[in-house]
Parts: sequence; structure tokens; C-alpha cells
Amino acid sequence: MSEAMTKLGLEVETAQLDLEEESVDLSGLGLFDSIVISRYKPADGLWGNLLALLKPEGTLLMTTFNLLQHERTGFSKRFCLRENELLDHCAELALVDF
Repeated sequence: MSEAMTKLGLEVETAQLDLEEESVDLSGLGLFDSIVISRYKPADGLWGNLLALLKPEGTLLMTTFNLLQHERTGFSKRFCLRENELLDHCAELALVDF
């Protein structure tokens, strides 16, 4: 933890896991105030497990690709959000910004 974070009384706990591994176990991670997903789209079966890790009033920050990336560059569709897909997977969350 950085000195600045210590002075502010902030704690950051991170975990690095291969979410593409079918047997990945998220249950031992506990609950998080925030989950950050960058340049990645979870597989359909993983969404519920990820959202279950959020504390009440927790925040999910996600940046990823959409189908335009696939159409323009041939980037794998597997990692591109379809229109409204994030809203479909996260219906119980309130959208703050898009």
C-alpha cells in the first residue's frame, strides 16, 4: 500500500484470477466495495458470481469493447458487449454512467 493511501486511511485488497478457467472459485474472496473489470467481458455464467461479491451499495466499474470493435478490426466477438448486454446481466444494479 502506498504512503499516501496509508495517510488517508485507505485499504486496497486485490485478487488476480484467471476468469476463463472453468473451475475458478470466487467464493473465498469475501465481499468488495468495488469491482473493476477492464478490457474484459465475463462469460455469461460468471456474471452472477461476480455480482455476488459486491457489498450492498457496492460499485462495479467496467470498461470493455462493443461490437463495433469486432466489425472494425475483427476482434473476437466473445469479448465484445452486445447492445444492452450489460444492462441484461446487471438488472439489479443502478446504472450511474454509460
